[in-house]
Amino acid sequence: MYAKSGKLLKKTELSNITRIGSRWYPKKIVFKDMLKKGAGTEFIIDEIEFDKEIDKYIFTKASLK
Repeated sequence: MYAKSGKLLKKTELSNITRIGSRWYPKKIVFKDMLKKGAGTEFIIDEIEFDKEIDKYIFTKASLK
């Protein structure tokens, strides 16, 4: 993400791209705030399922509270 001035503010790095079924998916995602020191926030995806059936009750207001 860039500021209107063109300065880089935030960066997302995708790595360990793997084919899962018919999709390509990153197994590691790093979000970095370029204005701060540090490594950023790292997401590691060890396991993922696509097109999984989800029961409708999961998305009710009561269940989401």
